[in-house]
Amino acid sequence: MTEAYKDNYNAIDWSGAKRHIKNVITKPLSHTILHDIEPFQTQQGEVIGSRRSLREYEKVNQVRQCGNDYTSSEKPVGWDG
Repeated sequence: MTEAYKDNYNAIDWSGAKRHIKNVITKPLSHTILHDIEPFQTQQGEVIGSRRSLREYEKVNQVRQCGNDYTSSEKPVGWDG
């Protein structure tokens, strides 16, 4: 910490400062079961048939899904994004 930081911190009037405590909502713990994905072919011709192979493919090729891609030049019917 620099002296300027210490001086500015000490110059603050903390008498009117309010602390806000967020409401903590506890949720019961539960498990989520995800079904496996339908097999598909990548642009390189590799067939991906499971979430595990998809994770490995993405790691090796340094890519990630963003969830809102479409592959045609026109937006799909009903596309709001």
